[in-house]
Amino acid sequence: MKSYQAACQHHKDLTIARNIPIKIIPAFLEPTTPVASEKKKFYNVFILGQSGTGKSTFVNAMTNYLQYESLNKALAAGKPTCIIPCKFEVQDDDYKSTIVNVGDATNSSENFNDLGHSVTQKPQEYKFNANKNEIVHLFDTPGLADSRGINQDDINLDLIRKAVFEVDCLHALCFVLKANESKLSASLETTMQSLLSFFPPNAFELIIFCFTHSRGSGYTIGDTIKPIRTFIDNFNQSNNVMLPFGKENIFCMDNEGFRFLCAKFRNIAYTTTSSQEYELSWQKSRDASFKFINHLKTMKPFYIKIFYDDFIGMFKIWANNIRNDRNISSERINRFGKTALFLQQVFLGNDAEKYLEFAVSKGYKIPARSSLSCLFIMNLMRQECADRDTQYDIREAIKTFLVSYTINNFLATDL
Repeated sequence: MKSYQAACQHHKDLTIARNIPIKIIPAFLEPTTPVASEKKKFYNVFILGQSGTGKSTFVNAMTNYLQYESLNKALAAGKPTCIIPCKFEVQDDDYKSTIVNVGDATNSSENFNDLGHSVTQKPQEYKFNANKNEIVHLFDTPGLADSRGINQDDINLDLIRKAVFEVDCLHALCFVLKANESKLSASLETTMQSLLSFFPPNAFELIIFCFTHSRGSGYTIGDTIKPIRTFIDNFNQSNNVMLPFGKENIFCMDNEGFRFLCAKFRNIAYTTTSSQEYELSWQKSRDASFKFINHLKTMKPFYIKIFYDDFIGMFKIWANNIRNDRNISSERINRFGKTALFLQQVFLGNDAEKYLEFAVSKGYKIPARSSLSCLFIMNLMRQECADRDTQYDIREAIKTFLVSYTINNFLATDL
């Protein structure tokens, strides 16, 4: 991952004029100085989704759709391009099942022994050329709603969080879902919410939805439209945000053309449908793949480390101002303590640990189990600003931070 981190310019090299106590450089700002070592433009995309949706196959399929104009040309090339080792089952006309393996199965981050578990065991970076001048860095991640249960989901989410922080610069958070599913599992909804809890509201502009297995629904979302809309509406209402969900960030694809290509490469009979239908699947998915790449080009990158650097910078001002306040209210200590706990959970220790200890020394009681989101903490900050006992420096530091990392002054109204 370190090979491209230099391309994410640190915010200390940027300046912005403000007549307030601290400087906040919004994490969406582009670097002002080109990085000589990065000759090609790059895009960092995290692939996220439930186990079994075909995330790894989706990534392999996209690389082939972009590379070959048609299924026939891909077949003529002789060997499919597989940047991720993957394994899937196909059936012939007699319903005989055959396992197809493609790619290098020695990759330690892939587990092919337990098809019921998440195949991708840890986030893994893969890259391919979108064209001569652009590289896509895809980060395949462990499946959400893992069949091994909630403890494994927590482990997987922590692995994803760590990978996100290593990357620095994000261009898209791509949720891969199956088309034509009548409901989303409760565990999937929970893990999606947990994943979104890492980010401030303006990072939600990076969200993309890719629907696989869409051939059966005419290359549309199909029955999945109702449960995903319900999830998004509930999330928006609960958090007072607006997750994007429309034709600009929805892509419907199908892996059947690629699976047919792989089966042919392995000399496996795979004739459950006509070659014309596989060719149509290839063309539809190829069109969606190019639409996906073109959408990436419009995305303004989000610098996650810059965001949390600014978060901690603001929080230090908050901590320093209440350190000697002997008359601080329990409400303010509770807000400060929850914010310290959130930072400690996000960073797994770090400098936030000492602030959490300080909050405890002031009377904050750490709950046995808590699930805090960035959105919830930013609401607490707004309450801190509105508290008449809050010192001017704290109020201005928080206000600056909130305005910099919200959409249309979300949470910043009346500050």
